[in-house]
Amino acid sequence: MEKFLDTYEEKGIKSIAFPMLGAQNGGLSEEDSLNVMKKYLSQAEIPVEIYSYVPNLPDDIFPNLKLAFLNQDISELKKIIGIPTKQIETIMSAIKSDKINNMVGLHQLRGIGEKGIQKCYSYASNENVNKIQITLFKNE
Repeated sequence: MEKFLDTYEEKGIKSIAFPMLGAQNGGLSEEDSLNVMKKYLSQAEIPVEIYSYVPNLPDDIFPNLKLAFLNQDISELKKIIGIPTKQIETIMSAIKSDKINNMVGLHQLRGIGEKGIQKCYSYASNENVNKIQITLFKNE
């Protein structure tokens, strides 16, 4: 938490969401985790969200990514998102099989590195993508 507080401004982070650190596998109760996180993160001058992870619960961003993967071909996704074909194929396979339905599930896929996750997240949370996808949903 201290490292995040010391570096988020220089990294240009405008908002952040954290799971309850240590509460799932770290041996802390959710209440203890939440108390420690609030103590530190209340010092941040950006919006901070602390969430309790539910494995199969969809998030707000993943539907944008899923729609893009289901409606564009691999070469177009490679150009737009900027990740290798193999990673696109891995994500596409997981999406089509309904193995994942949130960004945390994407992070747990083998073969998708941190940079790939970041690029997918940036693409899926892009304001223009959201506007386009809202329009698509209204027309269906």
